[in-house]
Amino acid sequence: MEADPREQNDMTTRGVSRLMGLKAGVACAVAMAGAAFGQLDHPALAEEPQAPAQPAPQATPPAPPAPVPVPVANTAPPLSISPSTPGPGGSMRLDIGYVEPGMVIQREVQVTNNGPTELTVTRTDSSCACTVAALSDRVIPPGGSITLKVSYDADTNIGIIQKEVRVFCEGYTQPYRFYVWGEKNFAVRISSGPVMALIGPKGVINLESTMKMPFKILAVNGKPPSYVDFDPAKDEPRAVYILNYDFTGLSAQDHPRWVVIETDHPRAEMMELRVFYPGLEARFPVKALWNSVTERVLLNHVKSGEEREFEIELGGTLPEGAELKFESSNPQVTVRMIEKTDPAGAGKDGKAKLVFKTAEGVTGFVHSIITIRVGEDTSGFEIFARVDQ
Repeated sequence: MEADPREQNDMTTRGVSRLMGLKAGVACAVAMAGAAFGQLDHPALAEEPQAPAQPAPQATPPAPPAPVPVPVANTAPPLSISPSTPGPGGSMRLDIGYVEPGMVIQREVQVTNNGPTELTVTRTDSSCACTVAALSDRVIPPGGSITLKVSYDADTNIGIIQKEVRVFCEGYTQPYRFYVWGEKNFAVRISSGPVMALIGPKGVINLESTMKMPFKILAVNGKPPSYVDFDPAKDEPRAVYILNYDFTGLSAQDHPRWVVIETDHPRAEMMELRVFYPGLEARFPVKALWNSVTERVLLNHVKSGEEREFEIELGGTLPEGAELKFESSNPQVTVRMIEKTDPAGAGKDGKAKLVFKTAEGVTGFVHSIITIRVGEDTSGFEIFARVDQ
């Protein structure tokens, strides 16, 4: 018997409903499980939507390090000085002109950077302690300049002045060099031909007043001068003289190492000229350990029997606890030490303050060879004075 169609439809409907209910239940379970999973791992997802996160600000990149100057082998910085005069070999000179012994000369020059980059001066020095260079600044921009103060302390040695000044800059292995240039001489210029020393046992000496002022020559090594084309008995005083000298036939012991000229010029009352030529040895050869840097002393006018203080310079290193003894070749002259300074310490270099005195009644031109004795070692100097009553 056939089934009633209405019953079949009813069964189909109920089956579909159960199937749909099963799918809905499964979907609901999956949805709930997903929600639970999301709440466990990502709690923010369960809250209200947040504003989108802003990107973090980017840090400013650090500035690149300054380039380290690479030393340029055998190259000097591109500097120049002003004022200047050209010297030999392309060198530049600071001309300080005519300088008298004992003067302190100060000059300023502009040091200019002729290169395309900034220069930094690391130090300055010179070839002699008598020359000091001091800078106003250390950094020189391209095309810029700084001031360099140069000081020259003239000693008593006459002659051409040529002292090297060196400027060292960062990044250069060689310094910029220039020269302090001039002539050191007395207010009465004294020379023997092209040099400022007597280079033979016989010759002439030239004398010229730098101020063109006439003057008289009083004595040469305590004796009357020997003139060329001049007679003091009938000729008026001049600003220029030529003198003869002749030391031929003298033994090495008696041969003078200095010619001392006395004049009535107010700034050149006593002057000296070194005697030097092959075969004539120095009175006191320089020693390896110590010596008297001072070779001669001019005291000019001294009263007979009165004491006169003066100072000498010592070089090298004296033995520890050394006692200096002073011996005079002239029995009418005594020299004693009253003080010794030792700025470098350990007996190295220094100065000694001494006292000169003649016997009562001694007058005129006085000369003595002073020997400094330390144990068996000796050095010394010569001293000259015009002793008045």
